[in-house]
Amino acid sequence: MPEQGDKIGKDHYFCPECCAEFKVFETSVRVYSISADGGLMKIS
Repeated sequence: MPEQGDKIGKDHYFCPECCAEFKVFETSVRVYSISADGGLMKIS
């Protein structure tokens, strides 16, 4: 997890520098961008 990330839930982080949310799983990480309406779009 990036050092600048803020924990916002269990295994769920927000990076204020890149405006992305990260969900950490046992073997992977999912990255989501935040849309203008506040929704999440999976980018990896």
